[in-house]
Amino acid sequence: MAEASDFLLLPTNVEYMSLDAMAQTAEALGAMGNQAFGVLFTMARPGKRLDTARRVLEELGLPVLNATVRASEAFKDASEQSLLVRDVKTNKLAHKCWEDYGEVVQELFGRMEANA
Repeated sequence: MAEASDFLLLPTNVEYMSLDAMAQTAEALGAMGNQAFGVLFTMARPGKRLDTARRVLEELGLPVLNATVRASEAFKDASEQSLLVRDVKTNKLAHKCWEDYGEVVQELFGRMEANA
């Protein structure tokens, strides 16, 4: 998949084991010669843990997206209701969760253009 892709989006969370796995994945991608990727923090809550995780990966030289996808029960609600998260009416954060992905898409397009 990495060889056939123009850009890889690598989702992760802020847990230590996930960060370690992300570092190993990035190393494998680098060994393959694929440098066009970005790390996306998902199910993340703003604060110290997210800031620390971002700093750790950036210090390893990994390209971390500025955009993040927040942790919210809205995703679970969407799944249970067979809806897109933007259409969930029972959770006040649902629309914000949808906007998170919009920000991710905008940043991805910018990064892909920069790598073209």
